[in-house]
Amino acid sequence: MWSRSAGTRPRSKARHDQWSLRSMTERSASRNARLSMADGSIPPFGGRQTRIRPHKGVVRLRVATYNIHKCIGGLDRRYRPERVIEVLRASGADVFLLQEVDDLVPRSNWDRQVDLLGDALDMPHRAYFPNVRVRGGHYGNAVLARVPIVSARNIDLTLGWRKRRSALHAVLDGAGGPWHVFNLHLGLSERERRWQVSRLLEGPLSDVDGPTVVGGDLNDVFGSVRRRIVGQGGFVARPIPRTFPAYVPARALDGIYVRGAQLDRVEVVRGPAVRQASDHLPLVAEIRRPGDALRVHAPDVATLGTASDGDGSADRRAANRHHRGAAGGVTI
Repeated sequence: MWSRSAGTRPRSKARHDQWSLRSMTERSASRNARLSMADGSIPPFGGRQTRIRPHKGVVRLRVATYNIHKCIGGLDRRYRPERVIEVLRASGADVFLLQEVDDLVPRSNWDRQVDLLGDALDMPHRAYFPNVRVRGGHYGNAVLARVPIVSARNIDLTLGWRKRRSALHAVLDGAGGPWHVFNLHLGLSERERRWQVSRLLEGPLSDVDGPTVVGGDLNDVFGSVRRRIVGQGGFVARPIPRTFPAYVPARALDGIYVRGAQLDRVEVVRGPAVRQASDHLPLVAEIRRPGDALRVHAPDVATLGTASDGDGSADRRAANRHHRGAAGGVTI
């Protein structure tokens, strides 16, 4: 049984106190928000109401996928969650698809990372499922969102004796109808990935209607996952920048694909902080759904790490950089 903040947890070091930002009221309210490992469902939960504003006929959703490597740097191997928080905040996303998220593991200070990151980013709606058990805890996939999560389930993608893999399917409460989000962490071998993609295309992805987002760490070394998701699943793709390894990107292992909505662009977040935070670079997608009546209005976040200079020119420069597309990406 997994609880957002229920039960007794091991005593952690001082670093946890610095980054655990949830108020006592939120802690108390969240004790009843339990996630059943048996049926894979969660009740909707979250501290604040999502702020929305009218927008004629369109909803724009900014979705990021990021293998956070347990918040352990790919170069220095240090546990530094503040670096991952900086990168996630800079992306300006409304929904985060996260892989390799630790939960109560000694190497990450016994932190419940889904809450640690969600609190720091003011993301009140969260879902998490474990994949691999590690020294009394585990790590797995998580979804953080500004919009309510109506339900979530875990789809087992483990092939035989190989490391446990899964997809987290979350249903988001969007204007005009639900958004289906699939957060994947696929296997290392080509055969394993072929089987996993077939299982998704023939089952869960064929059963959902409406806007659907598939993203995650696909380990797509040869591009076969992309070709099958687009060719057989009817998903839309954009050029995917290289994301691994973060310090000298050579492979486009990660991806974001969309069906039932417009995928305007996919870009990568770059910068010195990003190269140190994890062993992957995060991807961010701009997704547009025509025909809806509301637009998600994210709280104020530093999308590019720029400071205001009083006349709005810094914001304009940030916006210009942001709209360069996949070739330029977001820089912090």
